[in-house]
Amino acid sequence: MDVKVCSDTKLDLSKSCLLNEIPNLSLNKTVKVNGVGVFDDDGKILPLVSEYLSYRTKHQIISYKSAVTYGRNLSYFLSYIRSRPDYDDSESDEVFITVPKYVIQEYLTFLIREDHKNSSTVRSRDETIHAFIEYLCSPTEDRDKLREDNPYSDGLLSKPPKRTPISSCTLDDLFILIEFTDSERERALLQFLYDSGLRRSELPRVTLQDFNDTNNFNSEKFISSDNEQPIHADYVPLKVKGSKGRGNQIKPRWTLLSLATIKRVQKYHASPPV
Repeated sequence: MDVKVCSDTKLDLSKSCLLNEIPNLSLNKTVKVNGVGVFDDDGKILPLVSEYLSYRTKHQIISYKSAVTYGRNLSYFLSYIRSRPDYDDSESDEVFITVPKYVIQEYLTFLIREDHKNSSTVRSRDETIHAFIEYLCSPTEDRDKLREDNPYSDGLLSKPPKRTPISSCTLDDLFILIEFTDSERERALLQFLYDSGLRRSELPRVTLQDFNDTNNFNSEKFISSDNEQPIHADYVPLKVKGSKGRGNQIKPRWTLLSLATIKRVQKYHASPPV
């Protein structure tokens, strides 16, 4: 199984097999391609799934990263269908047009009992199948709906996932990680990630200017009613170019960052290169 995402990707058609099959065929040697292609384990494209994901990325309903996850989830379900004795092992993705509700339910049960997936993973697979079935049950600008009945008419088929708090590393663990490396760059990076709570995907979008912008807030003085001495905040807001925006868009948000971390990062950038 493979998922290919193309965004203005150049495709060379000069060696296309169509040139040998169709006489006098005129093809631009290089074209730009946008869309998503999902392929099974035999390298065959899944046309309905590919069309669906291309449609959703084109209209910025999901991001390219989400398209890869959706493609994999739908491929996993198709592989399960092919493994069932009541289906052929070479079923195309057209089987999604007719697959009944009980098969989806049995697949979700299989994920828990046989594949030992946690409730969050099962819910994610269920939501993916649900979204695809909804797409098949709805018309688009260039076709009628492909499926009449909707097994999700009463909502999702899986139980809500169990929400467990995220266990962060302790300060002792962080200290061991920081001491493990001799690179100040990596030490500052580890401290920043722990202090800010940023996602890994958000980290590359943080710039030195973002840190410098916090100086404006840090220069402010706060005076409480019972203390005439100015108070400087130990934490300042840092603007983050978040990863949870619609489609491929960036969703700005704020996080708090300690002055100690800001000073360490700024000191690193002020140091001469080694």
